[in-house]
Amino acid sequence: MNKESSSTAVSRFYSELMTTFLRDPKSCNIIAKPPQGSLIEADLKSICEQSLRDALYSNVKMKNLGLSGCLGVIEASIQLVNLNQCAHNLPFVLLEDMFECITVSECENAFSFVEIKIDTWRSESMLSAGKNYLLRMCNNLLRRLSTFRNTVLCGRIQLFLAQLLPLDEKSALNIMGAFNLDNVTSFATDPEVNEETFAHILNDSTNNDSMDTDASTKAKDRAIDYNLYKKFWSLQDYFRNPNQCYDKQKWAAFTTNASTVLKIFAQHKLENVAMRTVTGGPDSDEENVYFPKNLTSEKLFDLQLGDVNFRRHVLVQMLVLFQYLLMKDVKFKPASCQSAPDDMVSWVNSNQEKVYALLQESPPNGDLLVKTLKHILNREQIWNSWKNAGCPAYVKANAEREIITESPAAGTTTKARTRRTYIGDSFAALREDGAPPSKKLNLGNKELTSLWNIEPDNLKACRAENRRIFPEVKDFFREAAEQLEPGAGVEEEYLLVLKPNYQWCGLRLLARRSTLFFQPNSQFKTVPDFLKAMIDKTFNAKPAVKPESTIMSVDRTSIANGSMTPNRTTADNEKTITQANGTEEMDDGASATTNNEASAGDNSALVDECRAPSDSEMTAMATHIPKSNLKDLAVQLDFKDEEIDALEKDPDSWCVSMLRLWVEREGEEASVSNLVQSLLDVELPHIVFRVYPKLLPSQYRKKAMEILEETEKPADESDEPMVVS
Repeated sequence: MNKESSSTAVSRFYSELMTTFLRDPKSCNIIAKPPQGSLIEADLKSICEQSLRDALYSNVKMKNLGLSGCLGVIEASIQLVNLNQCAHNLPFVLLEDMFECITVSECENAFSFVEIKIDTWRSESMLSAGKNYLLRMCNNLLRRLSTFRNTVLCGRIQLFLAQLLPLDEKSALNIMGAFNLDNVTSFATDPEVNEETFAHILNDSTNNDSMDTDASTKAKDRAIDYNLYKKFWSLQDYFRNPNQCYDKQKWAAFTTNASTVLKIFAQHKLENVAMRTVTGGPDSDEENVYFPKNLTSEKLFDLQLGDVNFRRHVLVQMLVLFQYLLMKDVKFKPASCQSAPDDMVSWVNSNQEKVYALLQESPPNGDLLVKTLKHILNREQIWNSWKNAGCPAYVKANAEREIITESPAAGTTTKARTRRTYIGDSFAALREDGAPPSKKLNLGNKELTSLWNIEPDNLKACRAENRRIFPEVKDFFREAAEQLEPGAGVEEEYLLVLKPNYQWCGLRLLARRSTLFFQPNSQFKTVPDFLKAMIDKTFNAKPAVKPESTIMSVDRTSIANGSMTPNRTTADNEKTITQANGTEEMDDGASATTNNEASAGDNSALVDECRAPSDSEMTAMATHIPKSNLKDLAVQLDFKDEEIDALEKDPDSWCVSMLRLWVEREGEEASVSNLVQSLLDVELPHIVFRVYPKLLPSQYRKKAMEILEETEKPADESDEPMVVS
């Protein structure tokens, strides 16, 4: 296949792929790969890019699927980037093309897709390839939008860029402190507009609004003249370019104009506005007031002076200008503007207090407004200090280190507030050995912190005595055993063994703490019958007695142990002892096994299953466990490979060392019952028979005897099972 035919096949592949994908973009995942043929990877990516741009163009131009089709093409490009079938900047190129071709109303819906995919754009590979594309796209979109008609969308774009880029990103910073000198405010400065014509225009607008004017309104109209109008709007030129204030002539003009405006604001209170705000109620539209940039018409001037939002806007502009004039040693200010003269500083300080007083008097919530403005201006001062320092990277400071900062305005040093401690900080302080930190852990809540710090070491807390969930078998069944005594007189419906909750807890406890649970129990048809039998075995099982022992000794033992049954005959006692040892009747073919079991049972006593193995028991197991089975037992006891290799270096004592390490590591879990179960799991029932014959389940006894017959000589006096007391 030549290169041209391969290109055609790849182009057809992507066209069909886009057709299929755009039917259901949300549930479709791209996994197929194009036929490469004789093409190299760069050619494949070029064809893929052109195919996706053609699909986007068809949806924009031909309106095949509309905006959803365009977004589907971009979603497909993201999946292809993850499959390394196209360049990483392709999704951003498609986004830029789409926003340039759709209307403003469609841009609002399409930008929601951009906001949802912010985690995708912030990935390392995507951000490095598409940061400039996103910045150019957002800036071009902001130029198309009106800050007054599309205010919400403009804010969404700014917030998106703030979330996308890191905090110390310099692309959006005005590092040089340049002003927008093109923002010129035009007002009536024609020579034809004199005092008479301005008064005539003002009177006409007043008459059109209301025919009834009182004396106070007329006095107000006389105060509003063309001179005030010109002084008021000339302030906007100083707000546009504050560096003019450092010129003596322009500074004198500014102080005159600003003083006049502040005097007019102080004379004309806003009682009517305050009254309208009070009576407006919660459903008033005062919050949603629309104001364009500046309307400088002469007809609106008297209304603007009486509007609280317009007045606040001008006063805030003055505060921003005052703060700029008081800044010292700022890199982005011209050399001639670095320090303000003393007369300028004194005038600014005195009039700054007047501005705050006027804002505090303006309804509604003047006090809250002043407090908020001071906070914002203070934050702006910190921001300017950061830019003046060269925009250093933000690094988390040590919470316990004292940081001394200098206030640029006041020239005083203050001690910075210590950084708040978070939950993760305490856990990050863990030492290399995994031990908990010596300091108190803070979990963000007083109660949780106190509970956690009772014992910060989790493993030690889990081994605490008060966390033993499972009680002893006898302690749990003691009340039920007393109810089952013949003379207890408890009615059957009140027996604990008949309650479902008690049955479930009892079965769980037996499975955890007693080997009786794993013996053949097919003769019991109901759970209460099974529990009664287990209780009887638990409380009536007695140690083995020698043949010369009398019935009286057995009875005394029964009475001392709190037996549930009265005195029995010799045959009954022998039967009870045989059941406690776990022996059962067998056929004639297993007579040898029965004899050995009886011998082991007659020479053994009951074993506490919850205690740890003793040294003598460990030595006995080490003597009889074949070395070929020691590794299997170590794996069963959860020893790691490196631990097993270390133990194998001492072949004579590594079994005993392994068991001692197991007991030390597991603590209370290193019980005889768990060791017995581990021995049975690695097919060593004959070891259990030698060391713990009472704990060997009956189904393993035959196998244990067979192994003993194969590996040893016929049992003599020296080969008798070990007696455990």
